[in-house]
Amino acid sequence: KTDAEAELDRFYRDVLPQGLAGARVESFSRLTSLAALHGLTMERRSSSPMVVERSPLRRLDISMLLQGEYHDLRRFIYDLEVGKEFLVIEEIVLRRDETVRDGEVLDLGLSTYYLSEGAGLE
Repeated sequence: KTDAEAELDRFYRDVLPQGLAGARVESFSRLTSLAALHGLTMERRSSSPMVVERSPLRRLDISMLLQGEYHDLRRFIYDLEVGKEFLVIEEIVLRRDETVRDGEVLDLGLSTYYLSEGAGLE
């Protein structure tokens, strides 16, 4: 039990971002750089913080809309999944954009968790 608690504490402190600002900076930085790396256009991005009951953690829900070619969108998703940042794909919708030749639109719902400011880990 002691080892599991120590690992959980390490996860909270070393893997998850610290605070809302840290969560936004880390996630938006990663998403922006991945979109650029794969030649995707980010049409919009938004976020909203959520409370997780009886937990020192908070959740940041992220919504983004990307446009690009199918193979670039697949590579974006792969790189997102294997990255070191703690980003979870909650929802994914892919559709063809009839206004752009060979264009697809990817609507992503993501979340990340972060340690809330002033949270005392026991």
